[in-house]
Amino acid sequence: PLAGLLLYSEHLKGKIAGRSPENEVQLVDKIIDTVNHLTSTTEQILNFARPVRLAPREVDLNNVVKNVIQLLSTEICSRQIELLLHLEDPEVPGMLDEASLRAATLNLVLNAIQAMPGGGCLTISTGINEEKLWMVIRDTGLGISPEQIKRIFEPFNTTKSRGLGLGMPYAQKIVQQHGGKILVESQQGKGTEVRVELPAMKGVES
Repeated sequence: PLAGLLLYSEHLKGKIAGRSPENEVQLVDKIIDTVNHLTSTTEQILNFARPVRLAPREVDLNNVVKNVIQLLSTEICSRQIELLLHLEDPEVPGMLDEASLRAATLNLVLNAIQAMPGGGCLTISTGINEEKLWMVIRDTGLGISPEQIKRIFEPFNTTKSRGLGLGMPYAQKIVQQHGGKILVESQQGKGTEVRVELPAMKGVES
């Protein structure tokens, strides 16, 4: 239905372009923007609800972090955030589903960035030993109350004016399917630390 609405709206815009007042064209633009927003929201809910089929292969966790930072580089610069990377040298290999883990990491890093609207410091560290590999994301942002931490992995629980509150639950879902765990510590006014731990070079649940 949303795809149909978008098609009809774009067709309508083409019909009235150059023939109707500018304010009417802008109204159709708002309809198109709203349909696109609804489509994005629906996709987020579906992606969270549907089962995730992991396709693990040997992946360097450092590369996952670097790819996410590249995607969010504009956001980081625009908010005047200092970025510190402490990545294990030379690599952090694990049997991981790269696409899903990158999406989970993107959510976690974006949360950290959005917690620092006035700027701050974002630190991302990785490491590995014989039993596990890990990634730690720290921000110097607003922090989270103990009550909010208790509910942080509940779907649709959010303090943001926009957003569905699915970022953290999705990240937890992906990490747990890899056989790992995700831990959150925070102090209000001082920042938040999210630690992701994953099995080192072991298979995952499908």
